[in-house]
Amino acid sequence: MKYEEFIREAQLNPKKFRMAFAFENEFNNKIEDKEAANFNAYLVLKGWKTTTTSSVPDFEAMQPKLAVDGKYDIVLDGEGKPVAAIQFIKIEKLKFSEVPEEFAKKDGESDSLEQWRRLIRTMLEEREQYFPEMDIICLEFKKIYPEN
Repeated sequence: MKYEEFIREAQLNPKKFRMAFAFENEFNNKIEDKEAANFNAYLVLKGWKTTTTSSVPDFEAMQPKLAVDGKYDIVLDGEGKPVAAIQFIKIEKLKFSEVPEEFAKKDGESDSLEQWRRLIRTMLEEREQYFPEMDIICLEFKKIYPEN
């Protein structure tokens, strides 16, 4: 996929582009769950989603690595169309049971910490990655384009 036009339209520095991805899909340039990608892209565009999580194995396997380094990533919708640019501002490893409610609410998909834990646990169980007291990667980002 080519993202040059989106980067130009957003007036972003092409040298700071890291990668493009769709939320809740593997980082392998293949969008398998279009509905989840569309829903999460909508949440990002509205400003309701500013956090996401990853299992430690998925995060460690990610190439290129996500980091708080001034680079930006492009969020794709279910059709692979670029819809937003985000920049990670905080990445930390926490025990699943110790993720704060404030972080969970910023994920945009749940109204409470308990609901968020159920959603994330289900996702991790589907990937056979959940176990009690596991560590997870908590990522916080800001939307840098579009600005509204």
